[in-house]
Amino acid sequence: MISFFKKIRKSAIVNSNFRRIALYALGEIFLVVIGILIAVSINNWNKERSDRQATKASLLGLLSDLKKDSARLSFLHAEYHKNTARCDSIISRLELSDSDPQRSTIIRYDFIRFFSLNPSTAAFEEMKNSGKLYTLSNIGLSSSITQYYTNLDRNESYIENGHERIRFHMDQPTLNDYWLAVRKKNNDTHIKWIEDKESSTHQAFEFLVYLAKGRFRSNKQKVEQIKQQAAKLVRLIELEIERI
Repeated sequence: MISFFKKIRKSAIVNSNFRRIALYALGEIFLVVIGILIAVSINNWNKERSDRQATKASLLGLLSDLKKDSARLSFLHAEYHKNTARCDSIISRLELSDSDPQRSTIIRYDFIRFFSLNPSTAAFEEMKNSGKLYTLSNIGLSSSITQYYTNLDRNESYIENGHERIRFHMDQPTLNDYWLAVRKKNNDTHIKWIEDKESSTHQAFEFLVYLAKGRFRSNKQKVEQIKQQAAKLVRLIELEIERI
């Protein structure tokens, strides 16, 4: 092709054929344009390939975080269930007759155990801060990811606020006799309030147990919902990775 145009140029110059000179010039322009288009196409193909690989790597990181979250959520669901059961056990003992020796067994410090979500968000934060989250070709997936982590953050705040409310009531002066009983390991001097339903300690303790039960049961439901959302998002991401 190049030699062809060279012959045209030489012949045109020798014969002063302006038509052929113009034809040669157009031919050179055509070759340059074709070369540029090919170079741009190769560059675009390489960039698209690089972008796909970067997106795939980000989604794989997100998938790893979600699987860690799922394992954590299963653990939390079991622990919140245990906490609720402990509260139910204490409530049932509070309802026993005054003479029943089982009532004194409510002095159990471990009936309230705090567990936070502690989600893995490194991959999500990287995608958000780098802008990769907003350049996904699958807009529905981008929306699902954003919705999941927004909901996760909201539920994390809800759980932590509930923990703070429980801690606030645990620190009330009306529960001093309860904490003394815990430290003294059921010394009779400090558990008389158990038999006196009208005492401020008994009422404060009963309120604390019911409050803790309600929050733990609610936390359990929240965790179950998050777990289901995480499972759906995992499936969506796996399908997107296969498509890439």
